[in-house]
Amino acid sequence: MFCPKCGAQLPDGSRFCASCGSQLGDAPAPAAAPQTGYVPPVQPIKPGAAVSGLAANDLGMLVSVVAAIVGIVAFFMPIVSLSVFGSTTTLSAMQMTFGTTVYGMSMDGEPANILFLVIPVIALVVSLLVKGKPGAIARIVVAVVLLGFIFAWKGQVDDQGYGFFAIEIAFNLFVLSGVAVAVGGVLSMLKK
Repeated sequence: MFCPKCGAQLPDGSRFCASCGSQLGDAPAPAAAPQTGYVPPVQPIKPGAAVSGLAANDLGMLVSVVAAIVGIVAFFMPIVSLSVFGSTTTLSAMQMTFGTTVYGMSMDGEPANILFLVIPVIALVVSLLVKGKPGAIARIVVAVVLLGFIFAWKGQVDDQGYGFFAIEIAFNLFVLSGVAVAVGGVLSMLKK
């Protein structure tokens, strides 16, 4: 007896071909046994595909998010130091917003200083939620507003500080944050 499909010689009465597995005659074919050791084919990674949860083409968004977080942290760090009679104390934007005690005197907060926190929070929200070119443009605008605010504030301190005030690390972090948010927006505008 020979298999009608592959032509292999088989013992008489065989119901299946030992060579190709074809059914010979009227017997129903058994269900296919599961393959052991089966590994699905690996798809190649395309350029720009997500790697570790971050797409390579989202570098501008990542830069803006990190920069906005730096700006938020800077709100709690010393932005200005005050020197009076040989003694120096530092103030954060938070203390200047909500008030504090300096040299035993209560200083009222200036509510407008909350913008030191609000602008970086807006930059973070825009960076995470607004995608594409509108998001990139919005980040650039927020960065310009942050930089304008921080330099206007510094001008006011220089004009009214009478030499008692010195700029501290948070000022530099706010400037860095604003520039980096803008750079992130530009990077996002330049991507294809």
